Amino acid sequence: TLRWPMGGRIAPDREAGAAQEALKRFARTAGLNDRPGTHATLHALFLTDAEGALLVSLSSNGLPAYRQADQDWWQRTYGQGKGQTYLSTVAFDDTFGGYVFTLAIPVMDESRQRVIGILQSVFDANEFFKPAIHPIRFGRTGHVMLIDSRGTVISCPILPTGVRVHDDALVRSVPVEDAGWVKASSDGHGGQATSIIGFAPLPETSVTTKASTGLLWHTFAWQSSQELFAPTRSLLLWIASASLLAVGLLGSIGYYAAHRIVTPIRHLQEGAARIGRGELTEPLTIRTGDEIEQLADEINTMNERLKNA
Repeated sequence: TLRWPMGGRIAPDREAGAAQEALKRFARTAGLNDRPGTHATLHALFLTDAEGALLVSLSSNGLPAYRQADQDWWQRTYGQGKGQTYLSTVAFDDTFGGYVFTLAIPVMDESRQRVIGILQSVFDANEFFKPAIHPIRFGRTGHVMLIDSRGTVISCPILPTGVRVHDDALVRSVPVEDAGWVKASSDGHGGQATSIIGFAPLPETSVTTKASTGLLWHTFAWQSSQELFAPTRSLLLWIASASLLAVGLLGSIGYYAAHRIVTPIRHLQEGAARIGRGELTEPLTIRTGDEIEQLADEINTMNERLKNA
């Protein structure tokens, strides 16, 4: 809410120049260019009196209408003389050739009890929110988008401002009280891949937008499903590769054990059985270089002694 420093009244015509200088000073104080035509964010900034008559204006494209009292935004901001902040939804404006939103605030008298004027500013929606929304990136495709409760895109690095999110079910599934995540059958950007989308309300801003237009604002955090689940797929691939490697290793150990241990022992077993039947005529030939080979030599020696006996 503004307090106009002129004894509780808007400047008359003879003070229009001073009022316009005050408007420029206010624009500079708010961090805006005092010539909107040279600044892409601000399109218009103008002041009306308590009757809705235009007093002073800064605009990048002509002058606004002289009478503003019949405009919905003006009546809501005036609030029957009590005054309230008005924040419009994003809409296309033919005058400025792009999507804009309006912020209007009442100018109060010294006692803050009576509206003596209304200050309205018209912003380029995309340029205004781009510095805050577009730098938020994670991974290759992860980003944040700002939408209203009808699904109208206010700011997004991928979708243009003013388009609607195609999936109405996705928009309806987003609660406004708490932040969280929701599984959706689309990605909200025209793709039909199953997605996990994060959301967070803007409670303080939504108080103003709900009183002004009945709409709420909230943010979406989205990342491509392929990129989102890539770590899980990599983990599963690693587990599968490790399992195959373990199976191969166990198979190799089994083959080694069969070749170096099981087969020679079976030969020893067959040789002992043939000795028992008196059929062993040729010595056992086992070349393992270990105790099994020594055992085979002992069996051969025993067989020779039995023959001699």
